[in-house]
Amino acid sequence: AAKTLKQGYIGTEHILLGLVKEDTGIAAKVLLDNGVSYDKTLEMIKELIAFDSGVSVKERDGYTPRALKILEEAHTQAKRFGHGQTGTEHILMALIKENENVAVRLLNTLEVSVQKVYAEVLQAIGADPNLYKEDLGKAKVAKAKAGALEQYSRDLTALAREGKLDPVIGRKDEIDRV
Repeated sequence: AAKTLKQGYIGTEHILLGLVKEDTGIAAKVLLDNGVSYDKTLEMIKELIAFDSGVSVKERDGYTPRALKILEEAHTQAKRFGHGQTGTEHILMALIKENENVAVRLLNTLEVSVQKVYAEVLQAIGADPNLYKEDLGKAKVAKAKAGALEQYSRDLTALAREGKLDPVIGRKDEIDRV
């Protein structure tokens, strides 16, 4: 998907596009049943994200940190449900569960209920569809607990202890020499 769009990274939007294009997996079936088509998704990515002068990806090592996090969570989901392999359903669940990614924003823009999709995936794998309340509720609670200060700031004292800041006090000699 990233190569098709000539983008120099592989993000969650490309993962979503791949899930839809795969066509035979649980994720594709649930997404298609909820009105998410390959063409609609591709058009939305081109319109909102892709640029005409993109750079083509040669290798598969261009995953964004968020995309890697999603894939790791997908493996966790597979283990959680006792599945020996990670399937498209686990990847879709991880995308939705993470919630702060381009793929979920695209689904929301397409007016798709991510809670409904999550519940349908749970049902398709033989799990209780009501688990969506617990799974998606945890993400909201964790986010609510992290206040605005934690979300939008950095602990300068901790960064200084770790040696990650340039010292600004005690540099008078350097300034005088300039």
